[in-house]
Amino acid sequence: LTTKFEGIGQRTLEQAYQWICLVYYLAVAPVTVYFFVNARRLRRDLERRSLSAIDTASSVAWQMQLRMLLAWHPLDLQLQHRYAESLLANGEIVEAAVEAQLILENDPYNFAANLLLAQCYFELQRWKDCRAECEKNLAVSGQCFEFADLREQCLLHMGQRDSTAITSGGALQ
Repeated sequence: LTTKFEGIGQRTLEQAYQWICLVYYLAVAPVTVYFFVNARRLRRDLERRSLSAIDTASSVAWQMQLRMLLAWHPLDLQLQHRYAESLLANGEIVEAAVEAQLILENDPYNFAANLLLAQCYFELQRWKDCRAECEKNLAVSGQCFEFADLREQCLLHMGQRDSTAITSGGALQ
């Protein structure tokens, strides 16, 4: 008789364990993930609000805060783009180009990062690279006047276009 009861007890323990696992995976784990995600989102929102409290005239403090936030949120492409724009605005063009390329590694079709990279090439007077970047993006989306205008400016600096050949809107005749 004892072996008969041991078998039933073992089966009951296995079923209880299966029920506990089921409850955990269907209830406890999703609730835990929900609270963790919300806590991270609220922390990021609080940090972004702290950015708005910083005087943007003090670009050094702004860049330090952005750099610190990027260390905490390395995959936040919007934050990385703001950082790259602040670098470009402060004349750190090479660093801005590097940041734009890092953004494009994660999101190759990011319009703003592609434009920022092309602008960095233009500011660095790397006309061929700027033109290639513009043409690459115009091949994907031919209606982007920003890339068309920048490409035409590159062609002017390269001496391949006469300034009279440019019509309104940056298109060639």
